[in-house]
Amino acid sequence: MMRWRRARVIGFSFFACAAIASAQTFPERAIRLVVPQGAATATDIFARQLSPRLAELLGQPVVVDNRPGGGGIIGTEIVAKAAPDGYTLTLGGGQTHAINKSLYSKLPYDPIANFTPVARLGAQAMILVTNAAVPVKTLAEFIAYATARKGKLNFASTGSGTSAHLTGELLNAETGLKIAHVPYKSGAQALTDLVSGEVSMMFYPYIALQSQIQAGKLTVLATAGPQRSAYLPQTPTMVESGFPGFVISAWFAVYAPTGTPRPVVDTLYAAFERTLTDPEIVRKLAATGTDVYLAAPDELGRFTRSEIERFRKLVELSGAKAD
Repeated sequence: MMRWRRARVIGFSFFACAAIASAQTFPERAIRLVVPQGAATATDIFARQLSPRLAELLGQPVVVDNRPGGGGIIGTEIVAKAAPDGYTLTLGGGQTHAINKSLYSKLPYDPIANFTPVARLGAQAMILVTNAAVPVKTLAEFIAYATARKGKLNFASTGSGTSAHLTGELLNAETGLKIAHVPYKSGAQALTDLVSGEVSMMFYPYIALQSQIQAGKLTVLATAGPQRSAYLPQTPTMVESGFPGFVISAWFAVYAPTGTPRPVVDTLYAAFERTLTDPEIVRKLAATGTDVYLAAPDELGRFTRSEIERFRKLVELSGAKAD
């Protein structure tokens, strides 16, 4: 029995030493960054804006691998089950690591137990826009307009339980309005109907709205970010407009499979930190509606837990279910 215990201790020591040695030489090959959304989505664009600089800093290619489907579940589950060696990461966010926890009763991964936080990176505030034909210029005017037409207006989203849906329902709850939810299968379909006037309003990240705003087809009323954004400096936040606590952004963060060695995580975080403090990268992100919110692994872990609880309340408020 003593011999067996000694052999087990030696075995554990061997594997621990091997893991440390591997971490010290990390990375030695390409890193796979799984994006659980499709090509040309906000998450995909964000990943591709960062990957060239990350590759330079790490000395290895950073390959963006799009694995869309199931509200981000397919790609996220792939990473949850990957080897915890730092070579497979996911660019997660509010949907994959906060909302889905409450939205799905049988989620095939746990956003806390199955992942090691690496870095919080940035966020895109949800922007409130209306069709240009709606005769309003401010949020107060829109609320008055909608109040006089209770039950006659609607808002678009990219599906039940998405950030766009939950933000619209929060507006209903905060104002007492009854603006009907119209879910779409894609952002492109939702925007087409918003521009044509089939739907009245929508909360969505700026990058997808930018061209239509600049063309005068959509009116910007407010942002749901924590502060005004550089790309919409004249637009007030929902908080400024009289709704304390009304802050919802589509945020981005990198996670590795649970068990990834801390030296590997620290190496990855250092690369992300240097990337997001590069003035040229920051400028490019701002131009597409992304604000940098850099946070280290431990802080990201705390943030993820707080977002799970915050969105649990919003999902309950909306009544959304996706099973």
